[in-house]
Amino acid sequence: MKEDGCPACGSDLRGDPIDPKHFVHHVEDDPTWDRAVHTSHEKQLEMWGRCHCLPYGDKPEGERFFSRKMGYEVSGIYDGILIWGCEDCGHKWPRFAPDAQSGYSRLHDKAVEIIERWKREKEMLDA
Repeated sequence: MKEDGCPACGSDLRGDPIDPKHFVHHVEDDPTWDRAVHTSHEKQLEMWGRCHCLPYGDKPEGERFFSRKMGYEVSGIYDGILIWGCEDCGHKWPRFAPDAQSGYSRLHDKAVEIIERWKREKEMLDA
């Protein structure tokens, strides 16, 4: 399975390509550039080693796509996406790997627990 594919049905979950103009850094003489919104790229490079103002900015040119994966955030568990879902087959899977090395095994286990609960609830509704 590709990184951007569904683990159940294998669907390619890459969406439309992202327009390359979204990867061009704004410059101060650009009328759409707003200093109040953007810190300088030089400052970002100094602080983090790269500019974080653009989505997927670190991906190679041919790999810049929107995603068709559905992300589920579960309030009170994790502030962000905890579970991914396929819009083609409805399959859901944990965002985080189960390995303890990553430090996210608790979140993986919680995601599995929630996915199983959702399956049981769906089965009860379908019965």
